[in-house]
Amino acid sequence: MTVTITVPQAVGRNNAGNTLLNTGKLQVFNGATLLVEFTLANPAFGASTSACPSIATAAGLPITATAAAFGATPLVANNAKVITSAGVEHFTIAAASIGATGSGLPVQLSNTTVTQSQSINLTAFTITQPCS
Repeated sequence: MTVTITVPQAVGRNNAGNTLLNTGKLQVFNGATLLVEFTLANPAFGASTSACPSIATAAGLPITATAAAFGATPLVANNAKVITSAGVEHFTIAAASIGATGSGLPVQLSNTTVTQSQSINLTAFTITQPCS
């Protein structure tokens, strides 16, 4: 059985899910070590595009945060979690989706090699909802 998701359904799913992220968090990690946590805006995302796939872009960028105190050795961002405003994990982001500003990846940071207490900017964050 083939499941078809129309463009309006994809847009609706994206917008509904993104509403949960208003004032939520984007937590960036190296393995299990928290590197930096960004507080998302309210609203967290603009309206999703009416295309296939439907893409939503984070609002209020860039967002600046101070890296956590995790030790003297710089660490590379290799995964992330998106947390709702209620503190519930919404989804995870793999390393292949995190890059430096200008990389074109869904999550872009001013620096992907993070030193404790360093100021880091979240310069791009998009969420894509596939459709058919």
